Amino acid sequence: MRYTFLIAALIASQMAVAQSYKWVDANGRTHYTDQPPGAGKPATTLKTAPPAASPSAPAAQPSLAEQEQAFRKRRKDAEDKSAKTEKELQAAKERANQCQNARRNLVSLESGARVTRRNEQGEREFLNEEQLETDRSQARRFIQENCA
Repeated sequence: MRYTFLIAALIASQMAVAQSYKWVDANGRTHYTDQPPGAGKPATTLKTAPPAASPSAPAAQPSLAEQEQAFRKRRKDAEDKSAKTEKELQAAKERANQCQNARRNLVSLESGARVTRRNEQGEREFLNEEQLETDRSQARRFIQENCA
């Protein structure tokens, strides 16, 4: 009885590591065998699946130091992701604010009202039509490039 179980286990292990071959005969039929075909017939060696892990075998558990290291890495990754998201949100708010200011500026420039600026001496001066057109084109270009 003991030998029967041993022999069955030995045969099963041999079957698990046996190679399989695929070849086509002269009639066009495909054959799958554990023996290579005769000489002159090309054959493809098929990969066999490795034997499945025994469900009774415990999975390797990481040590406490490895678990701690993995936890710290996950926490750092989460903090980095949070910081990146916050930075992107801040940049988006700043871009929206710049776009809103550029649109207001363009409306003001296109309104037909007289527009003034302060020069280097701090004096107020009115913009001529050429300066207004330059400012309008710059505002339109900024809106087109940055405010979709």
